[in-house]
Order: sequence, then C-alpha cells, then structure tokens
Amino acid sequence: MKLLTIGGATHDMYLINNTFQTIELQNMPYIILQADSKIEIEKIVSAIGGGATNCAVSFKRLGFDVSIVCQIGNDDAGKMITKQLAAEHINTEFVVTSATGQTGISCIIPAPHGKRTILAYRGVNATLKEQQLPLDRLKEFDQLYVTSLSGESSQLLLPIAQKAHELKIPLATNPGGSQLAAGEGAAILYKSLRFLTVLILNTQEAEQFMHTLPKKALSSAQLINKEKIMPELLGSNQPATFDLVSYFATILSQGPAIVVVTNGAEGVYIATKNTILFHPSFPITVTNTVGAGDSFGSCFVASLAHKKSIEQALINGMLNSASVISHANAQAGLLTVNELEKRAAKVGMQQIKKFVFTLT
Repeated sequence: MKLLTIGGATHDMYLINNTFQTIELQNMPYIILQADSKIEIEKIVSAIGGGATNCAVSFKRLGFDVSIVCQIGNDDAGKMITKQLAAEHINTEFVVTSATGQTGISCIIPAPHGKRTILAYRGVNATLKEQQLPLDRLKEFDQLYVTSLSGESSQLLLPIAQKAHELKIPLATNPGGSQLAAGEGAAILYKSLRFLTVLILNTQEAEQFMHTLPKKALSSAQLINKEKIMPELLGSNQPATFDLVSYFATILSQGPAIVVVTNGAEGVYIATKNTILFHPSFPITVTNTVGAGDSFGSCFVASLAHKKSIEQALINGMLNSASVISHANAQAGLLTVNELEKRAAKVGMQQIKKFVFTLT
C-alpha cells in the first residue's frame, strides 16, 4: 500500500540536564532558566523530527510503501534528514531543497515527569509552495497523511484536500497549534473539512479550532447515555469553555467520517456518526512526550487502512504512542508490524467506553 505524508521536517536537538527545576504558575509548569547565567548541559542528543518525518518512519515500520513531501535547506541538517530517511527506505524524491533557506530546528528541553519545552525554528518548513507539491502524482497513492503545516504552508491543506477528494483518496490530517494560529490556518482547515476522512487534534487545538468556526456551522449535542464515573472531557470536570460532544457533532457534520481528540495522559476520544469511543492511556513511565501525537495518529490511520476495526485502530495507536513516549526521541520507539501485533494481542477492548449522542 502506497502512502504519502506531507508536512514538516526538523533537526531535533535534545538539551539534557537532569537538574532543571520547574515552578507551577496558574496550574501550568514552567522550566526555570535563570537570566544572565550560564547553564551547563549534560548531553546533547541529535535526531531528525518534524511531523512528516516522524509519520513517514512510523508508516514505513507498519508496512507501507512511503513517500514524503517536506522542505529542507541545503545545509548539514537537511542532509542529515535525507540521509536518515533513505536509511529508513523512505522515498525522498518529493523532498524540496531550498537554495537559500535553513532547515527547521527544534531545541527540546526535557523537564521532570516527561514534560518538555520546545524552542522551534520553523525555517523553510513555513515556506513550502503549492507548485512544489506533486499534486499531479497523488493518484499514485492509496492514502494521504498531512501533518502540521506551519506559516505560509498552512494554505496548502485546501488544494491537497480538494485533489485527494477529486481522486477519491482517503486523507487524514493532524494539524498543529501553530497551523491553527497561522493567519488563515484555521479558516483553511474549516474549508477543507468536507474533503477530509480523518481529523486528529489534541484538546487544546480542538478548543482553539472550535472558537474560530462560524456560528452557522456550530451544532449542539448531548449524550444519551452516561456512566457513574465519566471520562474527563465528557463529565462535570470538562473545561467550561469547551463542549466536546458539540465539537464532535459540529466537525462530523462538515464532512470527516472520523474525528479524534487526544487528551494527553488521560486518553483518547474518537467520534463517528453519533458515537463516541474513549480509551484511557496505558500506565507507563514517561521519558519524553515529543512525537506522541504523530505516533498515535500514524498508527491509528495505518490500522484503518489495513481494515482494522476503529476500536482496534484506537488501541494500536495508543500502543504505538506509549512505546514512543517511553523512549528518548520521537522515532526510537516506533513499533514495527510484528511488535505492534504482539502487544495488541495482550490487550483486550474492555477498557473502551462507548457513548451515544444526539443533536439538541
């Protein structure tokens, strides 16, 4: 099965120092870096990252024939990215090399308990143009997966989605917060919804996106069934500013067949038609959360493409993500088909909760 992933590529540098301290302000943790001081770093770990490369490697390990569209600079970081992609046997013929711009770089500062702060330089990730996309060759692929498109590149989602719809190729996308905040990024995502098969966002991104939608597009919905102990985003503790059930109803009414909201350590919610599935996160020691969303989304979509049930795809995605966040970078823990099958065989579906909703 041939798959094309489109999005960002970065050189990731992990600045390791186990003595970084944090402080909590308004229920949010902050890393303390004293101004006008020199802070010693114990180790620097170098790796490739970015949504498109993370997902390309994930899909390849899951048995797909993978090609990637991204933009890099004509620099050492760009050469490292293409070399590593080639080593993973990923087709790089659609990788664009800028003669003047710089490859995107992320400096990742790990904090206690697996949290991290990322200093992100988008570089040429933000300037990919429509004429650089292989739109005339999309018909060669069985599945498209679009990751975060930053800066000016956020405008590319609509032409990609329109072409995929025209060719009847399933398209899944996992936009990032920067894409939703990039000028017309949210508006372009809204216009693209009717062409999408799967939309994946985290809770903060979903709430951010919901608040940008025109009032005429909004749907109101409520659960028909409830349990004594409810998942966080469906219970009384859900954010007052975000109604997950109405969000699902709204997005489903605009076109996507499957809508996903990941909620970090709590778990994952998936909606289809008038049904919401929830699975709590697997208990695991978290080493690093970079790439958690990419690993879940790619494995979830890969499982659907391999004709797995949506319940099994949910479990598979969570297993892949759990493996990644137990490793030091975004790609080291990505599972192969055999590894995934072995782990999935040990996991039942008894933790999946099913809720039915109706429009109000």
